[in-house]
Amino acid sequence: MISSTLPMRSTIAETKNFRTRQKQILNEELGKRLLTYTLAAGASVAALSPKGIAEVIYTATRDSMVGNPNGMNIDLNHDGVIDFNVYSYDFSGVSYLQVHPKVSGNEVVFVSFSGEAAALSPGAYIGPAVKFSPNATLMAFGYPAVLSVGPWAYARKHYLGLEFMIGGKLHYGWARLNVGSDGAALTGYAYETVPNRPIQAGLTHSGDDFGTLVPQSLTPEGNSTLKNATLGLLAQGAPGLELWRRKETED
Repeated sequence: MISSTLPMRSTIAETKNFRTRQKQILNEELGKRLLTYTLAAGASVAALSPKGIAEVIYTATRDSMVGNPNGMNIDLNHDGVIDFNVYSYDFSGVSYLQVHPKVSGNEVVFVSFSGEAAALSPGAYIGPAVKFSPNATLMAFGYPAVLSVGPWAYARKHYLGLEFMIGGKLHYGWARLNVGSDGAALTGYAYETVPNRPIQAGLTHSGDDFGTLVPQSLTPEGNSTLKNATLGLLAQGAPGLELWRRKETED
């Protein structure tokens, strides 16, 4: 009788079951690793932004000096606290248009050579490295009773650059105004919800989802005060972001 060298059917079945089980284990391990990587990536993104997603809050308004002796109040974050007030008055035949911070710590972007409140063009960068002052109150003045001198004289669709406090943390925003010979009108304002994150004058919606990272849209042509985070630094996560911040400070 010749003995067969072929494996038993039961042995073949066991081998197939073993291979199937090994494949399942491998897939389970791969799934666990992918989940771990996903959670780690999510943690890195959360670390980049306190709220996960940056948000610009925009308010459209049609406020005017006409019939408004108390001027125009700006409550950027709608918390019931007036952040800035824009008003005009006459003194000895001279008319003045001014903006005043109403909370300690609030400041306005100013013109370096004169110290007056700057009339920023659309797209201007507002954030760290820009000069702010609580005393940059004068916008325009003129005689007799005509606002014809100063950064805001006859300015249309220009912006106040604003730095203000929310819960003890700095936020940046803007206010858009039109100024005529005899007064001003407030047509809108906005602010960035993430502390210390820059905003672009006229920006009405978020530029990116990382909060502290700044997209190309926030770097107007010719503005060297802001540099974009590189892809390499972004890949490093939070440590890379800190390195980028240090480079920003050192430049």
